[in-house]
Amino acid sequence: RETKERMYLTVEGDSPDIVLSGPDTMEVGQSDSVRVQQVKEYDSSLYVTMWKSSAPDVVEVGAVINDSQFGGGVEALKAGTATITAILNDGREISKTITVVDSTPAPVLNLPGFPLTL
Repeated sequence: RETKERMYLTVEGDSPDIVLSGPDTMEVGQSDSVRVQQVKEYDSSLYVTMWKSSAPDVVEVGAVINDSQFGGGVEALKAGTATITAILNDGREISKTITVVDSTPAPVLNLPGFPLTL
């Protein structure tokens, strides 16, 4: 018999009611997603009207076709830092900072007459 555990999130006090989730750090060339999360209560009339990046040469951001209400796609273009912002239809802006680092090349093991890439 399979048992499933449930996890409940309780938000109290001055916690934000909407947050932007996604990676804090990415490697150059990596793609990922960011998503607006409604924490305290769900409002079905909310949606993202625009995505923007403070440094589009570092991280490019755009709407995800199959998740245009709350999801965005991000691509790390070069090392640096960019703030990604989702602008909601009610005028609020939710932001997240992403740091992009150079990708780590695969180590190469050189044995006499036998190069091997790991």
